[in-house]
Amino acid sequence: KTMNWELNIGESTLLFCNMENRLCNEKLDSLNKNNVDLATSLAFLPKLRAQYRNRSYLEVFYNFLNGGTCTIKNIISTDTFCYSDSLPDIKWTLLSDSGKKILDFNCKKASAFVRGRQWTVWYTEDIPFRLGPWLLGGLPGLILAAEDSDGTFKFVCVGMQNNPDQIITMNKKKVISTTKKKFLKLRKEFDEDRIGYELRYYSDKVIKITDEKGNNLTHSKPVYKNYLER
Repeated sequence: KTMNWELNIGESTLLFCNMENRLCNEKLDSLNKNNVDLATSLAFLPKLRAQYRNRSYLEVFYNFLNGGTCTIKNIISTDTFCYSDSLPDIKWTLLSDSGKKILDFNCKKASAFVRGRQWTVWYTEDIPFRLGPWLLGGLPGLILAAEDSDGTFKFVCVGMQNNPDQIITMNKKKVISTTKKKFLKLRKEFDEDRIGYELRYYSDKVIKITDEKGNNLTHSKPVYKNYLER
């Protein structure tokens, strides 16, 4: 699956987010601001989800002035959570025997083990930002491409633009503040038994869940995903 990501870099802040999720949320916010009636909104939702089907809710935000911490935002079921996390102290191995061009920038190669995955990246010293997608950074130049050793995740910069008027921040409306430990615990519960999770944590909203024959369901089979951090 191919997704479109944005790496927004300001004077003191950075936001890594999914472009389609941002555009989808902007349209949802527009519906709310224009006081569109509930029936129209519900009818519009399937079209919106079909249009932005390759969405990811993951966001990473940090302020360079705050030292080695960042804020992670993501969803479990229908709830959006955010928590503080430490930025990894990455021990890069610089690979001087290889390089390539990305968007006409000369790039050098490096590799490191980061949060459970072995990454190979290409960075350019022509853009002297020690930054990159997700939590990758700390090299003497901006990371323009990255790939994990399994080939599961791959980031490639396909364009850049300058927007000096953009305010880079994380939207925390309707967000539940938590800890990383609790978030990972809840996500594990959700992956292992989504129906059980819904019935356990949304008992005030979910009356019952049935199959196509009308039989009550209380549990579901595990559905495991590949996450950037493992």
